[in-house]
Formats: sequence, C-alpha cells, structure tokens
Amino acid sequence: RGYKFNSIGPGKYSYTASIEIQQKIYDQFYGSLYCDEGNVAQNENLFEDSYIGEGIGIGYLSIIGMIQINYTHAMNLKNKPYVLQLSLGSSL
Repeated sequence: RGYKFNSIGPGKYSYTASIEIQQKIYDQFYGSLYCDEGNVAQNENLFEDSYIGEGIGIGYLSIIGMIQINYTHAMNLKNKPYVLQLSLGSSL
C-alpha cells in the first residue's frame, strides 16, 4: 500500500511482509493501522532494497469482503504526500 500498481519491479522473485492491527469500531465498521514491506527483483538479491508503506484505514465488512479506504504513505519516496487508496474484497 502506498505505491502505484506495478511501480515496483519487474521481476520473478518477490517477498512481502505486513503487520496490521484492526479494531471493530461499530457494527460492520473497522479501523486499522498497518505497515507493509516488500520488493520484486530479477535475482535473489531481494533484500538489498525494501519498499515500505504505512498508514491508517477504515473498512466496512460487506458480503463481498472488506471495503477499505486507506490513508497511506510510501516511505521510500521522498516528498510524496499521503494518498487515499480504495480496496475491495479479500486481499490476495
């Protein structure tokens, strides 16, 4: 979260790590705090660079899964403001 789609990579090797805390706010609404890390590379040197995103979100648990709006920041991109991102359904 925090980076544009396909802005990291290309490559055939990848890793991701994420920590997220969710708390039920009211009925089907949840709040969250998170930090994600990952990389995509053409060789096994995945851990030379890491891309980190952090932020907060609010979600609604619907019949298709979580509908979530995140206020997120790509920590590796200098002078990049926080952005809003929308996700629908379960994460892969």
